Amino acid sequence: MKPIPFKLSQDQHESREPLTATHTNYSHGRHNSQSTRTSLQSSPSPTPPTATGFNAPTMKQRADILSNIQSSILECCEETKTVKKALLKADKRQQEATTHLDAILDRISALEDKQATDDKRIQTLEETVLALQATLENLPAAEVTDSSSVTKTNALSAAIREVFYNLMDIQANDQLPAPLPFGEYWTDGVIEGERILRPQFSLSWTNNSKWHKDFVKKFKESAHTLYPALPQPIIDKLTPAEIKKLAGQTYKNLKTRYKNEQKTGDEQKDDVKQARRNERKGIKAKARQDVRGFFEGLSSYNYNFMFQRGYQSSEYSDDTSAGEDDGTNETNEETTQPLRRAAYKRKKDAAWTTRPPNFRSQKVKDYLSEINKAVNEKIAGKNLEKKKGMKKQVPRIQGRLIPVTHLPKMGGIKVPTWAIDEDWLEQYGGENEGLWTEWSEGEDRDSDNDMDTHEDPDHDDCNTLDDHEDFYSDNDMPPLPNSDEDEDKLWEKNYTNRRYREETPYDSQLRY
Repeated sequence: MKPIPFKLSQDQHESREPLTATHTNYSHGRHNSQSTRTSLQSSPSPTPPTATGFNAPTMKQRADILSNIQSSILECCEETKTVKKALLKADKRQQEATTHLDAILDRISALEDKQATDDKRIQTLEETVLALQATLENLPAAEVTDSSSVTKTNALSAAIREVFYNLMDIQANDQLPAPLPFGEYWTDGVIEGERILRPQFSLSWTNNSKWHKDFVKKFKESAHTLYPALPQPIIDKLTPAEIKKLAGQTYKNLKTRYKNEQKTGDEQKDDVKQARRNERKGIKAKARQDVRGFFEGLSSYNYNFMFQRGYQSSEYSDDTSAGEDDGTNETNEETTQPLRRAAYKRKKDAAWTTRPPNFRSQKVKDYLSEINKAVNEKIAGKNLEKKKGMKKQVPRIQGRLIPVTHLPKMGGIKVPTWAIDEDWLEQYGGENEGLWTEWSEGEDRDSDNDMDTHEDPDHDDCNTLDDHEDFYSDNDMPPLPNSDEDEDKLWEKNYTNRRYREETPYDSQLRY
């Protein structure tokens, strides 16, 4: 570092006084004051400072100068630190930007790879669709015109349903429109081709025949458009008769749906209760059928009527009157649907009340009583095997008879006259022709209808109720007939525990 020159100002030069000797009196010498003044005047005087001369600054001036220098240096240091921080931030941002850019590039690369894979999949699917279309177009005519296979095709049934919805201008079967008055089927005030169908759901499919041709035409033209899963070649090969047959099946379902929608809340509840009773009848019929093999006298098909669901007695909760159900499922070991406990809690029923119809003769009551004993033994054994907490069979107790006016419809299986009460047959026999047959017990019948084991699933034989107070008891009923063995041997053969009934309380017996 170069030395800093110090230069005095003009004022400092002028204010500076030259060095002079003071007049001093010496007491111990005898010098003359004049001589002393003369000698001092004769000595040379100091040379005044020139403009280019150098005079050292004072200490204060030096301190001020150094302080200013130090302040300048500190300011430079602060500026350097600030610049350094800014550079570090810039480097960090640049590094983050580089990392983010790399991630974006990787993502772009992954998307490009995925797009390439998707393109390959789309191409493969397109080739598969084309191959399927070619296969469908080349299907043999025999496979398409076979009505038995066509009616089982889900796509065909769905297409029929979509055509119905389109003609009625609805989206689902819960929007079924009301029929038009005066037997009309099409709405007024629209041009041809845009009419809206309004079927008469109170009538059968046959009685709605006025619009069948329009339905067939619409199906041929629009079925593939409304339901693309059904190929047009299959539609073209269907005959009008086949289309009408399929449409009739769908119409029947729509009709049932519409009728249910028109019912009140109480009527719908009654339908639910009746369905549950019919379900319990099926369970009862199965339980009796399971022990049928114990009785050789019942092995003949002549006794099939006793093991049909429609022939079984109805069952009601024991705390209801006149056959009114409480809306709950019975706790039955053979019932697959569990109880619904979320809606409300109620005390479990101790038993279900069985209410037999009044058309049964005393003889058939005796037979059913013996069958019930075997069923009770089997159920009691199962209940004993179950652990605590497991659902057990709910007992049945016998209630009053239900007066009915019709025999159950069991799909061709008829009730023999010996199994019908004489007074009932005399009063209602004429109304039930075709549902009963005259044959004596033990007589072989050779009838295909009598061997038919199918029955009407929607029929319930308990169609009327009153306060009839007659009861019948199945205590001490005679054993079933058998030509080969006497009663004592038959009793021992059919039951392994004859004391079961005597040791079991009445309330726990099941009444069928």
